[in-house]
Amino acid sequence: MTDLEKEFLLAEYATLRDEIADRQAKTFQIITAGLFGIPSIVALGKVVEDEFNVGEALFLMAPAIVIVSCFLYVSQHTGMMRAGSYIRHHIEPRFLAAGKGWENWLEDKDSKERLRSRRVDAYLNICFFVVVCLYFIGAIMAFWEFSGPLFGIPSLNSFVAIIYVILGIVTIGAAVNEAMTGHDGKPAESSGSES
Repeated sequence: MTDLEKEFLLAEYATLRDEIADRQAKTFQIITAGLFGIPSIVALGKVVEDEFNVGEALFLMAPAIVIVSCFLYVSQHTGMMRAGSYIRHHIEPRFLAAGKGWENWLEDKDSKERLRSRRVDAYLNICFFVVVCLYFIGAIMAFWEFSGPLFGIPSLNSFVAIIYVILGIVTIGAAVNEAMTGHDGKPAESSGSES
């Protein structure tokens, strides 16, 4: 390996590590915003009653915000997995004779410590998706219960609720598919996320 190739790989490694750290921070922000923001929007929608129907608009937006939050989370998680995979398969083997850098250690099936830490990652992902499902159901119920007829058309509420349910099912299906497959579309060999 030439010095130029080595410098390139080191720069690529540093960039990918920075990307992983950035995505982890954004994931935390998404989770925090969703955890506190979505119930706040629903509560505000219940409290606000005015001639401009701001409360109803908040109820209308709540399911969409849950869906967008879920997609943002999956996008950040997928990006971390992809960066970790590239490091594991393309950078670590070129530098380390045994190929056992951080990313390879994470995938080492013989390490009890690794299995324990990966299990925690898997539980956190499961908890996130359970909360997303509960928030989504709650947002749909709040929309259905508290919003008046949209634009004065009672049947429009049913149509919007059906569209939201379909989008919710597609979102959850995409999230579960992402969790069940690796970043390359193949069945995941281990659960959890790379970091």
